[in-house]
Amino acid sequence: MSYKNYEKYSVTYQLIEYINKINENAQSKMDENPNLWVGRLTNDPDHWADYGVYTPEDFERYLDNEAKHCQEKEARTFYGHTDDGLDGPDDSYGDYV
Repeated sequence: MSYKNYEKYSVTYQLIEYINKINENAQSKMDENPNLWVGRLTNDPDHWADYGVYTPEDFERYLDNEAKHCQEKEARTFYGHTDDGLDGPDDSYGDYV
């Protein structure tokens, strides 16, 4: 179903429009800099509903939580506590700079 079929002021329509705007901004930045690549976010409301995301506010909260999770995981790995049961950073590439 096309998002244009959603009621214009419904939260679903607002979410789709919000994500479309983010994708348009990313495309503009890539157009300005041919060496830049930015991934596109899906604007499929069914996809986001699977994550409990229904509004632009839910979407921002989801992104914030994902960023926090990634930072915490990175910190655990850096300090030698990984989720995979291995201890310490992989030093097979030599010294860290």
